[in-house]
Amino acid sequence: MTRLLIANRGEIVTRIARTARRLGMSVVTISSPVDSHAQWHRLADHTVLLDGDIPSESYTNSDQIIAARAGRGLRRRAPGLRISLRRLRFR
Repeated sequence: MTRLLIANRGEIVTRIARTARRLGMSVVTISSPVDSHAQWHRLADHTVLLDGDIPSESYTNSDQIIAARAGRGLRRRAPGLRISLRRLRFR
């Protein structure tokens, strides 16, 4: 089964996760400590908790997002709207 990392928060996670499920994908989300109990994580098979006291420190930290992907069998990712794709180099 293909696993999809959703690197975002809020309603967009819900929409992407629902679509991924319809396509037969497993869903992995990322979360800042502030959002760790947010409702959109209920749609995920797994949630990776990132470091950072505020969401802007977590969701825009490309090193943490790349580390979240490592070792989890993730072949696809749905990048966050504020993440620079030039900085995210998935191998």
